[in-house]
Amino acid sequence: MTPNSEFNWKDASSGERLYLYGNQVAMRYLTFDFPFYDQTFRRVYISENGFICFGTGHSSPQNEYFPSSKSIHRYMIAPFWDDVNTYYYGGDVYIKSFTGCWVVQWDNVFHQNGYRIGSFQIILYITGEIVFNYKNLYCTWEGYTCGLNYGLDTNYYIGTFYNLIKLRFFHLKFFTF
Repeated sequence: MTPNSEFNWKDASSGERLYLYGNQVAMRYLTFDFPFYDQTFRRVYISENGFICFGTGHSSPQNEYFPSSKSIHRYMIAPFWDDVNTYYYGGDVYIKSFTGCWVVQWDNVFHQNGYRIGSFQIILYITGEIVFNYKNLYCTWEGYTCGLNYGLDTNYYIGTFYNLIKLRFFHLKFFTF
């Protein structure tokens, strides 16, 4: 993890709008094979509630701490997992492919309680690098989960971050001896 790297927002709002409402999840295909821990994935599940996952899709609004060994939390990437609401306040979730990367952007979203969260995104690079970008976060006191979860209680990253911050994760591998 490399906090405070150079901030580079890749605006995905001109890409596909997912229209996720009421804790929905959308399944999409990446434009490349993405290496994450011990697997390679092309199919991704995007949750309205501030996370993506591979393998199994879900959209739980009840965030939990990482590490989590629950099967639905395996292969999970969560820049801001909480009870996110896009329907009532005009925000939404967008995806867009760029050269060498794929972006999921939660744009101008709110917490279910009505407080504005702001905008954040995940950038998945063909190299396996993962970037979390945060742009003008407001409601961070509600207790969200931020990080990566493999699902075996030992392979995870967590953090709490605010405005105009970039987090980089790279070379994530699970080794068995």
